[in-house]
Amino acid sequence: MAPSFSKYSPVLSEANWINLFLTIVIYSFFMILIITFIIQVNKKYGPGVLLPLLLGKYREPKEEERIFMFMDLKSSTSIAEELGHIKYSGFIRDSFMDINRMLNLYNAEVYQ
Repeated sequence: MAPSFSKYSPVLSEANWINLFLTIVIYSFFMILIITFIIQVNKKYGPGVLLPLLLGKYREPKEEERIFMFMDLKSSTSIAEELGHIKYSGFIRDSFMDINRMLNLYNAEVYQ
């Protein structure tokens, strides 16, 4: 004989609801912990460093070919005075966005 369920009978008992709630709380806690850890590592070392760090890429010294670029914006002081500090910050941001397009094209990275 099949169990009869009334229209208003609870699907889960109170003990099951408590177990479900505790499971969700513990899962959420660990997910927040992991996400916070990843964000902090990305802030400290830069994006894309965590996985190679965990896989041991940096344990052995390795010689790499690097190019260093120094950027000096001509008449930056007079441009900043003319635009104002908010518009000048946007101008600098746009300049770096243009550079980032080329960096992405050649799979390059910016170190600090």
